[in-house]
Amino acid sequence: NPATHIVTVELPVDIWQADLQLFDIQGRLIKQETIHHKSVLDVSGLHPGLYLYKAVTGKHNYNGKLLITRQ
Repeated sequence: NPATHIVTVELPVDIWQADLQLFDIQGRLIKQETIHHKSVLDVSGLHPGLYLYKAVTGKHNYNGKLLITRQ
């Protein structure tokens, strides 16, 4: 992190799939998709800035921040 055009998401070894939600800083849902153990997300269409993500599995929720920059 930071990212420019793509983001590689790698889940813990014991988790095969998660629902990923990406929110802008105002809390609006920007992107939602199901990801697998190792997935690549295209963020080239998003404006530079700070985003929040939530990955939801059957047992766990993972939250964090993603910074998108442009050179």
